[in-house]
Amino acid sequence: MRRLLFAVVTLSSLAIGGVNFGYKISAAEILNDTHSSILPPVILDDSAYKVVRFPTNQGTTELPGTSWQLVKFQGGDGTILTPDDKSRYTISFGEGGRVSARIDCNRGSGTWKSSGPNQLQIGSIALTRAICPPGSLHDRIARDLNVVRSYTIKDGHLFLSLMADGGIYEFESIGGSQPLDSKSPVAASLFGKRWRLTEVKGAAVRTTKPYIEFDPGSKRFSGDGGCNRIAGGFEVDEMHIRFSQSISTERACIDSEIQQVETDFFRGLEEATEFKIQGDLLHLYAGDRPLLTFSSPSTETNGSVETARVTGTVTYRQRIALTPNAVIEVKLLDVSRADAPAVTIAEQTIMPAGHQVPIAFSLEYDPGRIDDRSRYVIQARILEKGQVTFISTQAYPVITVGNPNKINVIVSPVRH
Repeated sequence: MRRLLFAVVTLSSLAIGGVNFGYKISAAEILNDTHSSILPPVILDDSAYKVVRFPTNQGTTELPGTSWQLVKFQGGDGTILTPDDKSRYTISFGEGGRVSARIDCNRGSGTWKSSGPNQLQIGSIALTRAICPPGSLHDRIARDLNVVRSYTIKDGHLFLSLMADGGIYEFESIGGSQPLDSKSPVAASLFGKRWRLTEVKGAAVRTTKPYIEFDPGSKRFSGDGGCNRIAGGFEVDEMHIRFSQSISTERACIDSEIQQVETDFFRGLEEATEFKIQGDLLHLYAGDRPLLTFSSPSTETNGSVETARVTGTVTYRQRIALTPNAVIEVKLLDVSRADAPAVTIAEQTIMPAGHQVPIAFSLEYDPGRIDDRSRYVIQARILEKGQVTFISTQAYPVITVGNPNKINVIVSPVRH
């Protein structure tokens, strides 16, 4: 009877837009162990909603190097959803705990972790911010990804189960998508690193934020141009490289110099046809014409890029519950220049998915962008259906001038 109680564990964290499923698992199948994809979810404490970056994948799992597209979703309440277009809802698990996903009109990448057989947790996913058409399940998937707790692969299908009887997502393998050989000399030197942009057409850049990373499992890349995130596909054949299907966010750059660097960076990826790695430098060329140069920063022994973080909580004093559609945005800002707009150093978007304040946040940032003489603050706001409902109205200084790396932010209601 105990297994029967977990018969309909839902994968609402990967909900998909425009889906309509029709899949049922009988109690007999569960009791007789004929459907091994149903596993008791791991029930975590109240910290389950935190957006966390997981370390390198642990435990034995067959997920690295696989790519999947959505077949259907069955909710704990019996709801059946099937996608209009399977290819618009995909997920790929890379080596080293990296994951990439397409959720209807947006793409993104993040982290995943398996701490034991059939256990799975997906960390923060940095998504592009296009507005998907009506009927899309984009918002539901983005909200539910971080409540996946277990998985099973059976008959070529991947089943992802959500915590608290949320439901089950069923995916099928994307045919013909073979992961790159991460043991080849090329893969060994190109993959598993964060490449920081250092030169554009031979001229040094004066910002440390632009970077690119390659995921051999999903054949996708992701990165940051300084103001906007970018992601897409890539192909490598010996020393030839081609970037495709690139998509980026569309935020305006305050700094014109960073804007130009970003424009040249993104254009360089479009034009690149060859690459060369010399020590810790990656060079991209269009034929024999130099385009972009990157360096691989110092890494820790586990291969992860050195980062620092600011942690804390966001809360308010009013006795008002957050709705299921609430979105919390937290930013680390450089406010050193009184005569110029604040510069965003790091940011995080949290979807509480029913959890209430205080909501924890964890902002990772590049220590190389921090100047001990500068001033940095945390800003937070809460949005409902795109409208700001709460915002921080006082400065919360962090990092420099003796200020802490942990802060509790109180937001105040916004009157419209």
